[in-house]
This record gives sequence, structure tokens and C-alpha cells, in this order.
Amino acid sequence: MKNVKTCFTRTIAAIAMMVAAASAQAAYPTKIQLNMEMWNQTGIDLALVWASWAKPNADYTGYGFAADTPTASVSIPLKNPRNDSASFRVSGEGKICEFTAAHAVTFSWVSITPAPEKSATGKSIGTVPAECTASVTKGTNSMQAYSVRFVMK
Repeated sequence: MKNVKTCFTRTIAAIAMMVAAASAQAAYPTKIQLNMEMWNQTGIDLALVWASWAKPNADYTGYGFAADTPTASVSIPLKNPRNDSASFRVSGEGKICEFTAAHAVTFSWVSITPAPEKSATGKSIGTVPAECTASVTKGTNSMQAYSVRFVMK
């Protein structure tokens, strides 16, 4: 009898885990909004020279960050709310920073993480060294949107 109760309990637990996993997947939106802040702390005019979300051979004329207007913001929808990223490059006077924001859902047998983990990076890739930093500022527990601050010095 004890063996039957144990088997029954395990079956109920397995069904509950499957229902929880299905519910978690159904709760996910179809996109996630990435809110980006660009901080120009170089003292020079900067220009966007490449973006992963733009079409190949896109014209970036007019996408700049003036030295006298040191901050700019833009939001882009990412199509995969479970695992996606966006990258872009900003350039000025030989300095080039490559920035990336990403999110990824992690699952484990013990629990289901309800929101994707977010990360942000920046690296200098130009001929003139630059400080390129990035950090997630809002939305770490959100499934709808998160904000990232990108700073170039």
C-alpha cells in the first residue's frame, strides 16, 4: 500500500511540474522591449556605424550623438523574449565601442525562472582606446521590457 501511495504522489508531482512549465511558457509575451540609453562622455561627436537590428547596408546618416547633447534614448522590440540580443557600434575620431544587450531564460528541475536573465557589455574595438561600459538599469525581473545604459568615454 505504501508503494502505491508513493507512486501516486510522484505521479501527481510530475503532472504538477508539467502544468507549471506549460503555464510559465504560456505567460511569455511574443516580444520584449529593449530600452537603450546612450551616454556620450567623450567630449566629441559620435555616430552609430552598425546595428544588429538594422537591415544589411543600412544608412546610419543622422544617427549621431552630439558632444553637446550627451544622452540619447531609443527602444527596440526584440522578437524572441526567451533568448535574444542586440548589438551596435558607435564611433568617433578613431574610437569605436561595440555594445551588446542580451537576455536568456534559464530553467532548472527545481524551479522555473519566470523572467529572463539580462546582461550588457561594452568593449573598445577602435584604433584609439575608449572606455565602453554597459549595465542593466531597470527591468531585471520583467518579461516585457528592460533598460540598459551604455556609456562611452
